[in-house]
Amino acid sequence: MMDLNQSHSVKLNDGHFMPVLGFGTYAPEEIPKSKAFESTKVAIDVGYRHIDAAHLYQNEEEVGKAIREKIADGTVKRKDIFYTTKLWATFHRPELVQPALERSLKKLQLDYVDLFLIHVPVAMKVECHPYLNQSKLLEFCKSKDIVLVAYSALGSHRDPKWVDVNSPHLLEDPILKTIAKKHKRSPGQVALRYLLQRGVVVLAKSFSEKRIKENFQAFDFELTPEDMKEIQSLNRNLRYGQILFMTHLNEFQAVHLQEICIIVDGNDQAIEAETKRNCMPPEQEHQEGKNFTMNPDPREVKSYCYLNREELKELLDRGAQGQEKVTPWLGDIAERLFKWWDHLQDVSPFVEPDKIYNSEKMWENNVPNGASQAYG
Repeated sequence: MMDLNQSHSVKLNDGHFMPVLGFGTYAPEEIPKSKAFESTKVAIDVGYRHIDAAHLYQNEEEVGKAIREKIADGTVKRKDIFYTTKLWATFHRPELVQPALERSLKKLQLDYVDLFLIHVPVAMKVECHPYLNQSKLLEFCKSKDIVLVAYSALGSHRDPKWVDVNSPHLLEDPILKTIAKKHKRSPGQVALRYLLQRGVVVLAKSFSEKRIKENFQAFDFELTPEDMKEIQSLNRNLRYGQILFMTHLNEFQAVHLQEICIIVDGNDQAIEAETKRNCMPPEQEHQEGKNFTMNPDPREVKSYCYLNREELKELLDRGAQGQEKVTPWLGDIAERLFKWWDHLQDVSPFVEPDKIYNSEKMWENNVPNGASQAYG
């Protein structure tokens, strides 16, 4: 068992220390970014010193502001915080890595980060909880002096884009509830403590002050060997994070993949590349997905944005009536595309209405000053 001492940290194989309970900052897009600011401040006040973030989450400004405010009011010093951010897939090319990190630092207004991960393919940061205990992987990591980090430690949210809503609720498990009652704790605290006692670094996220505090109290009790054995028996290799919108694509008449959004400065120079959700005609989906995966450089990738408003609307209507299968995110994507449609007609006269357009064509054209363009 990892030494859960007063510092609540584990020593990495390079000599640095990582707090074993981290605060996750990912939030669905419908959650206001201000929530990331507020919840991060609460987490630091409660005692979290490990903050897990990413460029992809699009809230590093808010998270950075929260950290700086807690430094300014004397709650912590910068050296007390272990901050993780991640390199997104559009910045894997060697010449793009350092600028990507520098952009994160600029958003954070911090001098350094403690850990800079490649977001995908991910390092040893995996879904791990009593229903997916990752025993073999954990054993391997320990044999190589590698620290395993767990996300979805409480069984994940129930968003149908990501999770089969018919999957069992981890925190409703009778054994977890019985053990929790015995210790006068919540099932969530028991699930977190189980991982901590196995030597796993755990990430937990919440926007509820009550839940943030409750999760941190996983340090305040200890499970018995009998408890651990019972929880270990719950494993069923159940993976909540199935990313349903990216699986079994051949079942759908319309799918979505990634598109590139180029943000330019006043001199028409590209200063940032973002991935955005998109939908594509089925005959193009697989080849374009392969191209994106193999070469995510926005200057070279060939991907398409399908902007036919009427066809999309008809497809959504058929999907709602059960006449066709569509990916879970298609409604959200269509809404975004319709908004971009109006914007692109205003600022990009070279975009033809109701057409599939190619990123190479748009890259070769002058992008209007300060405009955020959807590069399909």
